[in-house]
Amino acid sequence: MSESKQRERQEAALLDAVRLALAGDQRSLRQRVRNMLRTGSEPLLSDEGRRYLQDLLAADSDLAPLRSEAAESSPVAVPPPGEALPVPDQLEAHRPVLKPVAEEAVNRLIREYEHRHLLEEANLAPTTRVLLSGPPGGGKTMTARFIAHQLGIPLKLAEPSRVLTGVMGQSARNLSALMRAAADTPCVLFLDELDAYARRRGETQDIAEPKRLVNTLLLELDRWPAHGLLIGATNHPEVLDEAVRRRFEMTIELGFPTEAGRLAIISDVLRRAGRACSLELLQAIATTTPEQPGSELVNDAVSAIRRSIIDELPIDEALGQQFLSARYRGRGRRASEARKLAASELFRSGWLPERIAPILDVQPRAVSQLLDRDENS
Repeated sequence: MSESKQRERQEAALLDAVRLALAGDQRSLRQRVRNMLRTGSEPLLSDEGRRYLQDLLAADSDLAPLRSEAAESSPVAVPPPGEALPVPDQLEAHRPVLKPVAEEAVNRLIREYEHRHLLEEANLAPTTRVLLSGPPGGGKTMTARFIAHQLGIPLKLAEPSRVLTGVMGQSARNLSALMRAAADTPCVLFLDELDAYARRRGETQDIAEPKRLVNTLLLELDRWPAHGLLIGATNHPEVLDEAVRRRFEMTIELGFPTEAGRLAIISDVLRRAGRACSLELLQAIATTTPEQPGSELVNDAVSAIRRSIIDELPIDEALGQQFLSARYRGRGRRASEARKLAASELFRSGWLPERIAPILDVQPRAVSQLLDRDENS
């Protein structure tokens, strides 16, 4: 067959497949795909294309999306297969402030890749699938960015909004294409909000789409190569499908920063902004901010620095008010207890009520009342 005839044949097959896909004719489309897969002297598909279609047929996946009136009137924008959101190289990868157990796990993971040649000599590979769990703002993205930075390879961030669609079957195809593309490139693939793809199949009842997503994710996790690193992150590990959880070789629970961690986070923000405040105030803030995620601590510290610059406030006053005052922290019981504890901490450090008052954004007499209540309690 001449080259021009070959091109005409390929074009006709492609146009016919597109027509069947748009019509939603699954049966005819599947037959067309089988014809394209038949081996001949002049095959229409590359080896990679053949394997992709064979996998789709074997998985019994929809080869064309089912159309609905909503889909007709509001077409869904689907990301190109394999596209992920790259984190810009110019972002500085700061070392996350983690609990000792989590920090040791991260360091151990990095050491595995630094010494992977030793593992390969023993016919082993470094950990390739890691699950980060913890509350929102606990530093999961920062941790993934830091790991990629230490390994010297780019981080690709795959968010559900760039994968999930309202078109039946398309979300699973997007996820599969994205993971396969990442597996072929040197990178750390970061699947944020993993629970969006991997909720327990027993909870989805008869809804096919969530189950299809989980099955696709399991298939791609099993195919994940030994030379790549995949990091999943979730705020709700308890809702993950158990089969998905078992695919992850290492689970790192980040949690909230400790008191020492909170002090280190705020100190680092001040240092990078060229500011310094009283150590006693830093300690008081760290003591009174339990169960506050690292991202909130950073945001509050940055807000305080901005106020200090724009309003020409001493940095101690701006920080104290941001973290402790009723104006920014409210008047609930928990906030009041934090102010009372902070006043006591500062007073024991030698601060007089007149110095403590602007920190809490109250009158000196109110500070004395807080200290009296603390002594009587």
